[in-house]
Amino acid sequence: KASEAPAAKPAASKTLEGSHLQATVDLESTYNGGQTAKYVWEQTITDVTLAVPLPPGTRSRDIECSIQRGHLRLALTGAAEPILDSDYPCDDRNNQVIWEQVKPAQSFWNFGDGKCTVYLEKERESWWKSALHGDVEIDTTKVDSVKRVEDYDGETQGAIRKIMFDQDQKRKGLPTSDEMKNEDMLRKAWNAEGSPFKGQPFDPSAFRINPGGTPGADAVPHVPPSPPPPKADQYAPRMQELDD
Repeated sequence: KASEAPAAKPAASKTLEGSHLQATVDLESTYNGGQTAKYVWEQTITDVTLAVPLPPGTRSRDIECSIQRGHLRLALTGAAEPILDSDYPCDDRNNQVIWEQVKPAQSFWNFGDGKCTVYLEKERESWWKSALHGDVEIDTTKVDSVKRVEDYDGETQGAIRKIMFDQDQKRKGLPTSDEMKNEDMLRKAWNAEGSPFKGQPFDPSAFRINPGGTPGADAVPHVPPSPPPPKADQYAPRMQELDD
């Protein structure tokens, strides 16, 4: 059904039922999206992609595509009516009315294999109920809402990959990233200038390690402090005896 988003990415039909256009190729998919009489579409939390089949013989220079912040228009030069000419959908959930928008500078279109593919970068992270206002809607509660790592910013991606690495290391019985970092620090301290362990084989059991792999306050080896120098008058009585 067009109103239900499938869990997988099945190939769309070659023929769009009821369409005034003739599909000439297999279209992309309806992953988290749907199918209308004019196009199929899919989405992630950050973007929307439409695949629009065009009549045989269409050339790239025949296509007029205008991607605006709140409106999409796709037409063929000389055609009486545009193929697509609509705003993006309206999100009226949660007692709010929000018209979806895109980032034109990060959006684009291209033509190949008999279809025009339009990529839209969403202005905000959200699940669209349709690609264009007034078209067949999907049930956004059934979309695959698992967010890809690549959809996060660089700092968050790093944190996620660290967690995934540590989990994998624990399953294998190997040290986590923090434990590896701490061991490297202790190895450097072991052979540091003035360390009583310098030149000896590294032995992590010589250190007190807190739960979680964090070295204790006394973990880093050190040389005991030298005794304080004698006071200036410490030998004064003895010198007096010698003078007498």
